[in-house]
Amino acid sequence: MNRTIVSIAVVLAFVATSVAAEIRTRIVSGPQGSRAILIEGAANELDGVRFEYAFLAGAYPGWKKQSQALISTGGHYYDVLTITKAGATKRVYFDISEFFGKM
Repeated sequence: MNRTIVSIAVVLAFVATSVAAEIRTRIVSGPQGSRAILIEGAANELDGVRFEYAFLAGAYPGWKKQSQALISTGGHYYDVLTITKAGATKRVYFDISEFFGKM
């Protein structure tokens, strides 16, 4: 296992337990060959989006959200958050299919 995947797994475990005990995550294939964080167990969109922001704060300290977009592909819905820090840009994909549209 490479260091990046181990680091992400540790952050996911920490965030999942600190935000909401019922929310689980795992890394899955995302759109266009990317990796996505599948969010499972969020009761509704509000809980799911709160988890996304908590994850970003824990996994990417000091990074700022530049934009957020919703995409649908292959029967799944994804929140794509573009974050920036010191001139660098990253896209973080969240598979939100399980809670998308739940109020």
